[in-house]
Amino acid sequence: MKIKDTFILSQVDDSLIAVPVDAAAESYHGIVRLNETGGFIWKALADGLEPKQIEAKLMSEYSGVDVETAGKAVAAVVNQLRSEGILEE
Repeated sequence: MKIKDTFILSQVDDSLIAVPVDAAAESYHGIVRLNETGGFIWKALADGLEPKQIEAKLMSEYSGVDVETAGKAVAAVVNQLRSEGILEE
């Protein structure tokens, strides 16, 4: 799975937002706001990493994050992006 290339991630002040571009802007009317962890997961998905790989990357990047916490974070972001139609399966 991967983030569709019709969405871009941008930093606006202290927030990360994903916005549709090109044809996606005509059908998706909104933005996706992400916290730091959500942005980390977004970038990993954009790079084509699978959920288990992202979990491992989260645990190595953030000390104190266990596999259960990482799994829940990845699942929450993936499920949200999937429901919004932002992921290519």
